[in-house]
Amino acid sequence: MATGRYHWSHAAREPRFFFIHSIACLPLLALVLHPSWKGLYVSLIVIALLVWIEKVKKMTLRAFLRSTNLWVTGRVKTSLNLFKELTR
Repeated sequence: MATGRYHWSHAAREPRFFFIHSIACLPLLALVLHPSWKGLYVSLIVIALLVWIEKVKKMTLRAFLRSTNLWVTGRVKTSLNLFKELTR
């Protein structure tokens, strides 16, 4: 049985609009449904950020969010529940 990277479920191509990943096209959809200049600027910034994550950083959006979470919170997590300690 094939596992890992060569499994049949990993063979599908990612959906794209020209060279932009489909997740980065959601701001374009919002711009089409609610056009404004501010919306245009925000959507272009979001698209540029998502293309930068994918092309320059060579990461998926999920992997980028995981690495950002790791950078913000650190590797060592406490098992102490602060809410429970504060309610005592």
